[in-house]
Amino acid sequence: MMTHPTLPERLRVAGDRPPNQGGRLVLYWMHSALRGHENLDLDVALVTARHLGLPVFVYQGLSERYRFASDRHYAFILQGARDAHAELAARGVGSAFHMERPGHCGPHLLALAARAPSAAVSPGSARCR
Repeated sequence: MMTHPTLPERLRVAGDRPPNQGGRLVLYWMHSALRGHENLDLDVALVTARHLGLPVFVYQGLSERYRFASDRHYAFILQGARDAHAELAARGVGSAFHMERPGHCGPHLLALAARAPSAAVSPGSARCR
């Protein structure tokens, strides 16, 4: 399935559940490498999606519950998100950014993951379920 020499080492199977046969996308949770280029985890998602014949969808969330949050932190993340999601759109990759705040919390990532078939990619080491 992998076509790039560094991608197999970034993939691990998490859990023993069978793939969701009705899945409609490959989900990539972007929270470390906040960019639409030179991002090996995104590359894993794209290669996996090509193999499965499905689109990739990128989710990025920002929580106010982050221990070291500050206005400067939020400004940095939001400016980077604007650029990253523009890059993703230019590549034809769907994406969403969710800013968690009172009254706007929910299991959005879990809801998206339920739509993924056999691959949900998380930063650092891609995970397939």
